[in-house]
Amino acid sequence: MQSERHSEWHGESPGGGHGRGYGGSGTGTHGPPAAGGGLRLDSPVEVLTAVPYLLGFHPRDSLVLVSIVDRRIGLVSRIDLPPRAEVAEVTRGLAKVLAGDGCEEVVVLVVGSGRPRTRSGTRSDGRPGATVGAPPGGPAGGPVGGPVGGPVGGRRPPRGDLVKAARAAFGALGIPLSSALWIPEIAAGAGWWCYDSGARGVLPDPAASAVAAATVAAGHVTYPGREDLERLVAPADPAAVARRSRRLDELCDRRCAGADPDLDPGMDAFALVRGWVQRCAAAGPGSAAELAGSLDDEAVVALCEALSDPIVRDAAFGFVPGPLAAGAERLWTALVRESPDPESAEAAVLLAHSALARGNGALVGIALDRALRAWPGHRMGELFRSALDGGLGPDDLLGWFAEGAAEAGRMLRRTRP
Repeated sequence: MQSERHSEWHGESPGGGHGRGYGGSGTGTHGPPAAGGGLRLDSPVEVLTAVPYLLGFHPRDSLVLVSIVDRRIGLVSRIDLPPRAEVAEVTRGLAKVLAGDGCEEVVVLVVGSGRPRTRSGTRSDGRPGATVGAPPGGPAGGPVGGPVGGPVGGRRPPRGDLVKAARAAFGALGIPLSSALWIPEIAAGAGWWCYDSGARGVLPDPAASAVAAATVAAGHVTYPGREDLERLVAPADPAAVARRSRRLDELCDRRCAGADPDLDPGMDAFALVRGWVQRCAAAGPGSAAELAGSLDDEAVVALCEALSDPIVRDAAFGFVPGPLAAGAERLWTALVRESPDPESAEAAVLLAHSALARGNGALVGIALDRALRAWPGHRMGELFRSALDGGLGPDDLLGWFAEGAAEAGRMLRRTRP
């Protein structure tokens, strides 16, 4: 699929596994403990209330597919509602990804009025730490969370074509749909409707759910919408970014003319990056404004120069996971905003990797989108995106990054004078 057709995926987490996203062997951190500690979701309606906290934002006009593996939530995939002409292709692609995660059954959720819109998704991955129990009262769990009452009168809920296509795509892989629900928005008091049984009800307050409480306790933020996440990687002061771009152009021109030797090659460049990561780690959370203020023109240009070396950039993947992981993510987030294009692509790819390690699937996709906008065809960004689209699991992908970072570190040590 091309970039505008990526889905967002989130996966497991908690207790010692991955945080907000990616299920697997437990190489990630920061997952809400309650979500993986035997929390039981007794119906697909409860799954519905958990979706914003699994994704990290409240979806709108979205198709959300929740994989169930051994009665636990596996991958959670979200994509903007596709045009009808693309529904079959989209659902086949998503079925392939979820099947690769060992999906045994799937919950299909359609959020919004049903009007197609341009897709701009990325992957996300929910939190398999929650157990899904047998749905009481019918395929949708009956009128859990409120009185029976239709959200759209006597009409069928919109976008039944999505449910039909999903049933065909997953059925071809031997995976049944456990239920399919429509809701105009995931909010307290919104009316939901089951496509299969006709059961209807009113959604309880998602913010009062156990998953929401676990998310807050773990220090995760759930954003009102995807656009709020996108603002995290949006360029900061345009004048400052343009000024730094000119400085980098001048450096490049001098080097091409032979007037300037390479600055801080190899280990020296990596030491510069490591020093800033350590500084950000020591500053702790909530220091974004202070950090941005300390990243003056000289610092941003020097860091962009250092990370322009692919070996230095690859070695920087090695900060995550580890004691400097939080500091590294703070630096990459600030640097994406403070750096000009195309140099910001390097920090954006590093940020995507940090987000992957802690299971924030939505931020993975948003950071990769930012990298590929800054530098179309960026090799590492394209490889990262292709691996996700191809269904490579987060643990395998993180292992690949770890091997590359270790090899880059060895190469830097060999070239040190």
